[in-house]
Amino acid sequence: MIQKRVAVVTGVTGDIGIAVANALIKDGFYVIGVARNESKPYYLDSIQDRSSFHFYKLDVANIEEVQYFFASTLILNCNIECLVTCAGILEMKNIYDTDEVSWNKIIDINLNGTFYFFRLSIQKIRKDGNKANLFAIGSRWGQDGHRNSIAYNTSKSALKAFVKSAQLDLLGSSIRAFLISPGSVAGSMSNSVDNSLTTKLIEPTQIADLIRFVNKSDTNIIFDEITIKANPYDLEPRSSI
Repeated sequence: MIQKRVAVVTGVTGDIGIAVANALIKDGFYVIGVARNESKPYYLDSIQDRSSFHFYKLDVANIEEVQYFFASTLILNCNIECLVTCAGILEMKNIYDTDEVSWNKIIDINLNGTFYFFRLSIQKIRKDGNKANLFAIGSRWGQDGHRNSIAYNTSKSALKAFVKSAQLDLLGSSIRAFLISPGSVAGSMSNSVDNSLTTKLIEPTQIADLIRFVNKSDTNIIFDEITIKANPYDLEPRSSI
């Protein structure tokens, strides 16, 4: 039995995922980090305390792999007190260039993967009887839309309704659900959109710090969707939005 509080972080080999993992470790959690592969060792090498971290390889879009994860001894022998679904992909394609393969891939990872982890985490937490906070990472593009990223925007917009519905379903329970929707975050995803950016963007550690704050808040408080914007980059009007 893992004695520490346990947090599960998906997309742990991404910029936000690794920042969240380190922040939760700092707060005393044992973090189980999930990702499709370990092809980004420079992220995993930055884990600050490897004794409080376990990497688990799986595809969040594969329900059979996710079910196997929740049935594993690793998960059965712990109480999940925090879940952060950071796994997500972006492809810059407009409505007439997006094919079914690209659409389904993005929806499967960004939306369905979050649903799988939320549902199975909630089932376990209710059975174990502990308190927990569940976080989904959305996007400002899911609120306002954006050119040339229709599948990504749709997946993030759907997360807003998903988390809001989850909050209503969980009223009066020991489980809280939150959606954090950042604007432009410094890292590989923003670079894939525009690698010439010189404006200071949101740092992944700032998102992690926000999760830490919400995690420590009184359990009778529910936050609506939390939107984070980079000042001034996400506040300036642009023709692309």
